[in-house]
Amino acid sequence: MRYTKRQREALPLIQYYFRCERSSPVKGFTWLCRAVCDRTSIIREEPAFLVPKSYLDGSMSESTISPDGKYHFEASIISLTDERRYSSKSILSQAGHPSPQVLDFQQMGGLVGLFSPDSKFLVGFTVHDSHFLTLPEIREEEYRFQGSFYLVECATRKARRLFTPIHPRGGCFYRWGWYPNSRHIWLWCVEHEPDERKAHIYRYDVRSHRRQVLLGKEREAIFDDWYLQDPRYRYPRSHFPVSQEDADKPLLVYARNQAVRLCVKDALKANGSAEVFVEWRDGRRQRLLGKGEHRWLLIRPLDISDDGRWGVLECLDGRKSEKGYVEEWISAEVQVWDVVAGRNYIYLTKHGSHLQFARDAKGAVMFGSAL
Repeated sequence: MRYTKRQREALPLIQYYFRCERSSPVKGFTWLCRAVCDRTSIIREEPAFLVPKSYLDGSMSESTISPDGKYHFEASIISLTDERRYSSKSILSQAGHPSPQVLDFQQMGGLVGLFSPDSKFLVGFTVHDSHFLTLPEIREEEYRFQGSFYLVECATRKARRLFTPIHPRGGCFYRWGWYPNSRHIWLWCVEHEPDERKAHIYRYDVRSHRRQVLLGKEREAIFDDWYLQDPRYRYPRSHFPVSQEDADKPLLVYARNQAVRLCVKDALKANGSAEVFVEWRDGRRQRLLGKGEHRWLLIRPLDISDDGRWGVLECLDGRKSEKGYVEEWISAEVQVWDVVAGRNYIYLTKHGSHLQFARDAKGAVMFGSAL
C-alpha cells in the first residue's frame, strides 16, 4: 500500500464508541456515539446506535458491531430480585435508525450471537427466560443452556430457528463460528466439560439446514485454519481475559482483509511477560514487543491495517489474586504502533468500547490529515 506525503507525515486516526448524553427519540434508550480521535483529542463525534439506557444491578452484557459498521447487537443477562436467578434479552440496532428492535425468539429469551462476515446475518443460541440459572452455572465465556440456534436476517430483523438443542435434556457447552462464505457455521457441542477431544463438531448450512459431522482435516481446521481463527467470527472470543486460564491461547486481532494479524502470547502470566507479534498469512512473522521490554500485565490487540504497517494495542496494569484472577485494573493506555519503524505513539482517549482505526467508506485507514 502506498501512502501520500501527507499521510506519511501524519498518524492514523482511531475511533471508539461510548454512551453519550444526547436526546433520544425512544424512551429507555440512549445513543451510543462514535468518536474519531487523533493522539490528544476528539476531532469528530456523532450518534451511531440507540442502545438500552441502563440495566439492573448484577447484569452482564456483551455487545458487538457488524463488520460493515451498520448494525449493533447487545445481549444481556439480567439479575432478578433474589440475585440467584437470571433473565435475558437481546437488542439489534441499525446505524442512524430511530427504532431499535428487541428480538423475539418465540419467548425463548435472549440471543448469544455473532455477525456473519458479510454483515447480513446474526446467528447464535437462545437463553430461555423460564430456565433460571444459579450462579455456579454461569461462567464468563461458557453457557450450558437449553435454547435453540437461531438465524436473524439483519435487514428485516426476521428470526428463524435453525435447530433445537443437540443435547436437549441437560443442555451442553457450545462453541461455534462462521465460515468465510457467510453460509456455513461450525458447531462444537459437548454435554459436560468442554474437552475438544470429546467434542462432536458439525458444519451447518444456514440455508439448506444440512448438518454434517466434521472428520479428519476438516475437523482439525476448526483449531488451526487461518481464517477460522479470526475472533470476530468465533464464540467465545476470549478478547478480555481475567485469569491465566483465559489467556492460555494467544489473543488475536485480524486486519479487515484477513491478510495479517496481531498476536499476543502469555498475556496474563506476569508483568512484562507478554510478547506481541505481527503475523502474515503467507507465513512471515515479526516480533513487535518481547518479554521484559514493557511493564504491562495484559496487552490486548485491537486492530491492524490491511498492509500490516500500523497496529493498535491496549496495555493494562493490574493486581492479581493468589488464584491468578485479576482483582483490580490500575492503569491503562492505548498505543498505536508503526510496525516498520518499531515505534509506538500513546493516544489519550476516554473510556469506550470497540476501539479500532478510523476508516473511510472504502475501508482504508484514515490519517490526521484526512479530516
